[in-house]
Amino acid sequence: MSEKAAKELRHVPLIDRLARGSFIAGVTVALLLGLGELIVRVAPVKALARSKVEALELELENARIQPHPYLAYIPKPNFRSKPEIRDKADYAHNSLGFHSPEITQQKPPGTFRIFCLGGSSTYCQTESSTAKGWPNRLQVLLREQNPGLPVEVINGGCQGYSTFESLANLSFRGLSLSPDLVLVYHAINDMRCALYPGVNADNTHWRVNWPVERNDGIERLFEKSYLYKVVRRYSGDWYKNRSNLGGWVIRDFGKYTAEFGDDFNQPTGEQGFANFQRNLTSIVSIARAHGAEITFVTQAMWLPHIRGAKSYELQKAGLARIRDLTFTVAKDRDVTVIDAAPEIEAAAVAQYQASLARATTDEEKKNASQTLIRNEVHFSDEGSEMLAQILAKELVQRGLVPR
Repeated sequence: MSEKAAKELRHVPLIDRLARGSFIAGVTVALLLGLGELIVRVAPVKALARSKVEALELELENARIQPHPYLAYIPKPNFRSKPEIRDKADYAHNSLGFHSPEITQQKPPGTFRIFCLGGSSTYCQTESSTAKGWPNRLQVLLREQNPGLPVEVINGGCQGYSTFESLANLSFRGLSLSPDLVLVYHAINDMRCALYPGVNADNTHWRVNWPVERNDGIERLFEKSYLYKVVRRYSGDWYKNRSNLGGWVIRDFGKYTAEFGDDFNQPTGEQGFANFQRNLTSIVSIARAHGAEITFVTQAMWLPHIRGAKSYELQKAGLARIRDLTFTVAKDRDVTVIDAAPEIEAAAVAQYQASLARATTDEEKKNASQTLIRNEVHFSDEGSEMLAQILAKELVQRGLVPR
């Protein structure tokens, strides 16, 4: 800079020099940010792909569930599966958020409604389609048996639900549909709540709220920037704390694996089983108070699927306790029990033994299997059909559904 230019600059007021410097700095920062924004949007880098940077947004967008103030979460109304994204299954929820065909809130005159309570094995998350789930197959079978009786079977199940959620689900969502009969299909989730460390009466040792994001205006403005999303994704623990939808709503999920081998490998006393008995009793009382009859259905399970777990013996004993308590409540409250589990499990064992008998090599023997239960308590289409057939027959024979 020449002496003359330096002299002229010294005569420029300080505030003007600061303003000029700030402007230049601002323009520079804006250009750098703009360049960064362009780079992260177009650079062919795997870590910058939308599937990585916006993984949580995509997961929430394609999730079958959404937050609910009393149930933690519910099936998302009007959800349609995208087979190319998820698991090739064809799932559809109705506008009321049930994994069932469309229905009206008000029960049509003369219609007999059945409301099904349970977790993922009631929701039917491993069948090939909504139509193949046992509640929907039950509706078809009952209509075939009595063409003159309009029957609607509503699938009120949801992944991860125990009798805690089902008690609220019936109270706040099911009863408004005026069901004539409530089917309860529970076991494994309550057993695991009962075996989780620190059991308490309200299940807050297990269930936590879905963390609803409440972004202010500035946060929403920043989220329009892909560069901001990249920085947020790869710095701090923002993504880690949100990357597992299941882990969001279970307290300390996976925390006990290192100490105990898995989350359920420690004796926890009687409180969890007392919770189950209390909840089941309350479900009966609430259903009947609103004019609905109730039936318990025992849950089928393929125990070899958990045989490798450290907590295998505890879980096996816990399931037996849940079964015994189901029959205890049924006897005390004069509730019908359809004991479907032994028949389905026996059929699975027969399939497994036939598969084993056909095996000619050690590898084939190792891979011998059955086709009714895919994962612990989750059915194939074939397994769901078997349960639906059992229920259709028993409900009619016992007079629980009009002939």
